[in-house]
Amino acid sequence: VGVTGSHIEAANLKGGVSISANQDGDSATVTQGDIVRAFESATIRVAPDREILHLVPRRFSLDGEKGIEAPLGMNASRLEAEIHLVTAASNSLKNVIECTNRAGIKAQALVLEPIATSEAVSTADERKMGVAIIDIGGGTSDISVFCDGALHTSAIVSVGGNHVTRDISIGMRTPFDIAERLKIESGAVASSLGKSNQTLEVLSAGSGGERVGMPKEMLGKIIAPRMTELFEMARDAMHCNEMRKQLPAGLILTGGGALLPGATELAQQVFGLPVHLGSPSGMTGWADRVNSPKFATAVGLLHYARRLQNDGYAFAELPGMNDSVRRVWGVPLEFDATLKNRDGAASENVFFDGSTNPASETSIERSASPSASIPEMAKNWWRDFNKGIQPLVERVRIWLGFDVE
Repeated sequence: VGVTGSHIEAANLKGGVSISANQDGDSATVTQGDIVRAFESATIRVAPDREILHLVPRRFSLDGEKGIEAPLGMNASRLEAEIHLVTAASNSLKNVIECTNRAGIKAQALVLEPIATSEAVSTADERKMGVAIIDIGGGTSDISVFCDGALHTSAIVSVGGNHVTRDISIGMRTPFDIAERLKIESGAVASSLGKSNQTLEVLSAGSGGERVGMPKEMLGKIIAPRMTELFEMARDAMHCNEMRKQLPAGLILTGGGALLPGATELAQQVFGLPVHLGSPSGMTGWADRVNSPKFATAVGLLHYARRLQNDGYAFAELPGMNDSVRRVWGVPLEFDATLKNRDGAASENVFFDGSTNPASETSIERSASPSASIPEMAKNWWRDFNKGIQPLVERVRIWLGFDVE
């Protein structure tokens, strides 16, 4: 389930630990436990009213040598880890889970929407080169920046397409639904694109059905300032002046708001980067039904679920939130990790996604016992995951009419 909103906060953090030789006197090699300790040293104390949504490893260094992607099993005396930590308001996540439960859908992961969108509109090569993605939604615009294949920045800007519609509604004194239709059918970001002798017949609010003639150019003059503000806020949020040289793949605009004529040209002026429109890719079947930027996040969530299946990650229905346990609710880690609870004690049950599952009535029952081996537990989790996700994927596939590769 995708999560976004102004309550999202993110930060890049760094931590390090010393690597000790084992009891047999063998050379010091990096273990999964060492990587977990490095993550814990980098993780700041999260406020009681917030939850960890994603803990994304960015890069590692061994004895000062940077750029290590997979340190497990390598020899070193010190390991340092850089992570991208995303947190969200606990109550907001609870509301999301409650909504899905009432709809008869059991959520298996909560995913930051910019991460899901990137799965649909960008390639692995673009993320490796360095690329920024802005998804212009209704109430917010989601930002993600990738460098060297890893998530560098994620942010939410509280301006979206609905703000543009509201400006049109006020500026042209017309109901909101009429303003939305004007934006979609006749709107343009730059006033110059809307220059014509055409006159728009606009229903005036409170006029008893009277229509007023207004020049089409007026739409552009209303839309352009708000879109400029959106892009400037996004530029500041992603620290574009510092990041520009690290983004040779440029900027991808997606979401319904990106469909406004002139949006890519205005973004190019504001960011000083090459900009193109991003539509979902990697689909077969009747893909033309969702081959539009406005479906980028929905398709990205399907890609995300399929990638988890292909990578062998498995987790069952989300347990209820418990104040004594800290859990990673989003993307699984590359390593199974124990996150400490607020009292500093390690949690008892550990899962491949780095989450901790409290022993409570809200937790899903596991067929594997605590003493089961890692392969046995992985096999059982994989079975539970497939059992839970396949019906939902099939229902969505039938509804949308396409297959995800």
